[in-house]
Amino acid sequence: MSAPTRRRKDATRWYPLIGIIGIVGLLFVVYVSYTANDGVPGRSYREFRVAVPDANRMVVNNQVRIAGVRVGQIMDIEPVPGVDGKAPSAMLDVKLDLDAPEIPIDTRAKVRPASILGATYLDLVPGRSDRTLEEGGTLPLEQASRNVELTDLLDVFDTRTSRALQTALTEIGGTLVGRGAALGQTFAELSDVLPALQSVSRMLAAPDTRLAAFIDRYQRALAAFAAVRPQMGRMLSGGATTFAAIDRSRDALGRTIDEFPATARQARGTLARLRPALDGLADIAVALRPAADVLPGAVAQTNSLFTDTRPWLRATPEVGRNLTAAAQSLQAFSSAPETEGAIRRLGDVVVASEPLLEAVTDAQVHCNFITLFGKGWHNVFGTIGSGQGPSVGNVQFSQLGTSPLELLQNAEPLPNLHMNYTPNANENECESGNEPWHDDQRLLVNPPGHQSKVTETTTVDPAVIERARRAGLLQTPPPGID
Repeated sequence: MSAPTRRRKDATRWYPLIGIIGIVGLLFVVYVSYTANDGVPGRSYREFRVAVPDANRMVVNNQVRIAGVRVGQIMDIEPVPGVDGKAPSAMLDVKLDLDAPEIPIDTRAKVRPASILGATYLDLVPGRSDRTLEEGGTLPLEQASRNVELTDLLDVFDTRTSRALQTALTEIGGTLVGRGAALGQTFAELSDVLPALQSVSRMLAAPDTRLAAFIDRYQRALAAFAAVRPQMGRMLSGGATTFAAIDRSRDALGRTIDEFPATARQARGTLARLRPALDGLADIAVALRPAADVLPGAVAQTNSLFTDTRPWLRATPEVGRNLTAAAQSLQAFSSAPETEGAIRRLGDVVVASEPLLEAVTDAQVHCNFITLFGKGWHNVFGTIGSGQGPSVGNVQFSQLGTSPLELLQNAEPLPNLHMNYTPNANENECESGNEPWHDDQRLLVNPPGHQSKVTETTTVDPAVIERARRAGLLQTPPPGID
């Protein structure tokens, strides 16, 4: 076999390998073409989320632009249902190229039309903050604005408005017929107007003019007015009725306006005279403010008092009848001739006994004086008896003093005699039984200084109380009294 024939056979054996490489390359191109919409394979991106009020025909893989330049694309669109009366919105997952500028946290977002055919894109307007949006962050809904579409403008024309617009265009067409030369002259003269118009346009387009923000606020204002359109219609209708009534009364209204200055002067003088009274009323209101704070509690307590006294009020008629009978008896008693003298003598007795009662009360309260005196009297004269016979006085001496002469009459008192006929018994001291003893001196008056207040506390024997109650000599004491 010749050499050229061998070389051709050697070349043909590479054909399967070349075919496989071509198929793999074609498959790679197809793969890249299908996946390039989600980003070039192997390339890194920055991802974050943007909340917008309306996706507005936005679809996955639509562009994200900054100042009209493509910097990324939309990866996913999620609807967000409205809660607590809020309108539903949309959440966009955005992927930006690594070479795209950083996004400040005050960046604003807006879904804009890319063409009149309905394509849209997400427009980002970077803010001025030094802080930038972190990876995976979210631009809130408050930083997104709605976009007005041409279809939205056309939707405001209802059937009646559309017919009126058609009529207007027909009339305009009829008006322009035969006026081509004049229209051409008008267009020719527009060249002088256009420079001034360009100046106005540049001024309106300047950032300091904030025309876009004005239009956005204007749009929101119109939306707010549209929401209350029925109420505004009723208000305007009522206003028309009111103005019609004013028009019918314009003569009387004119006379009222003419007399108003004099009325105002009189009112000013009246208010000046009333000012002291108003100042006093203000002072009274300020003084009553603390009472107003406690008034609710006082009213509640008064209500409770009336509720608690209701049973007693029901018993009032019977009590009244008893009081009437008692008053009649008292009147008959007071009319008796002997009553006046008896009351006068009783009053003298009360006045005369007042010092005694004051002294006895003080001694009894602080020193249990009367009870101890009665107890000693009983121990001396009422403890000895036999059978059913009467008691016999029990007089005994428990011990002798320091001298036997204590039992006999002497011309002079003993040198160590102690005898206190008027012991003090009050809140300061209880002398009886607490006097100091001096073996080398005599004491026949109150000891100097205040003595001890120690005294014996007495109680009634429960058995005696029970026997007295069974005998009918004692009523049950009120609660709290032993």
